[in-house]
This record gives sequence, C-alpha cells and structure tokens, in this order.
Amino acid sequence: MIALKCRNVGHIVVTVASFGIVSLLLVEGRTTHSTFFIPLDVLEDSLCEFSKQQLQAELFRETKLIIWDEVPMQHRHYVEVVNCALRDICDSEKPFGGITVVLGGDFRQILPFILKRVREQIANASLRLSILRKHIRILTLDLNMRLNHENHDNANFANFLME
Repeated sequence: MIALKCRNVGHIVVTVASFGIVSLLLVEGRTTHSTFFIPLDVLEDSLCEFSKQQLQAELFRETKLIIWDEVPMQHRHYVEVVNCALRDICDSEKPFGGITVVLGGDFRQILPFILKRVREQIANASLRLSILRKHIRILTLDLNMRLNHENHDNANFANFLME
C-alpha cells in the first residue's frame, strides 16, 4: 500500500525481499541479491558488485523509498553492505545514503539462517546487533488487516497468534 501511494505521486520505490519466494508476493518485487548485487557469501568487509557509473546506481540515486521484507532472516552484514553501497552511490554519510528504507519482518519469527554455526554465531548475525541499530526506528503493527475482526473466531485466532 505504501509503495503504491508513493509510486502514484511519481516517486521511485524499490521493493525487495530476502528470499525469492517472498519477493513473488511483492508488487515489482525482487530479491536483495538480484537488486543490490550482494555476494552470496557476505562478510563484514564485502561490497555490492556494481559501480557508481552503472544504470543501477542511477536508479538508486533517484529512489525515494526501499521496502525490504523478511530482513530478520538475513545476516546483518547484508543490510550493512547495502548501507555502504547506497552511501557511496548517493555521496552521503546518512544511513542508506539518505534513502528511506523500511525493513519489514517479525523478529519473533526466526533468526538468520546460517549453515554450520553455533547458537552464539547465529544470534550475533541478527540485525539487532548491527551498527545501524541506532538509526533504526521500530514501528509495530498490532492489527492483522487480513482477518475479519467482526468474526469472533477470526479475532480470537489473531489474538492467539500475537501471544
């Protein structure tokens, strides 16, 4: 809904998801890897694989909003790598180069998926421990818009899920 409103007034909005199956649910959605050219094995010092001169970089300089779904399931380095790339492309020290970024997902759901790691390494990969954490403003949704709350059974089920 937010993306459609922004696009209706002429703004460029990029919608991405951490995983391919989720990106199919977004209007004009793509994966973070295909959009930002993030290496598959990202490390703390990894870089996105495109330059300031590429057409993709021009798109990001004109972008007003990025909506990134299912962020809690990705390693925090993915978000940090995109932050560095956007700051470089937009020649700005502001987080994400000054572009408004909505990071969606449920931190109660699941930790990042990392193969062959111990519990501490997986917990340390969470966005909650990112250097960007101080710039993130957390907003919560407490009403499930997909459910008909006039139906008593649906309302009870929505409350059960939230608990």
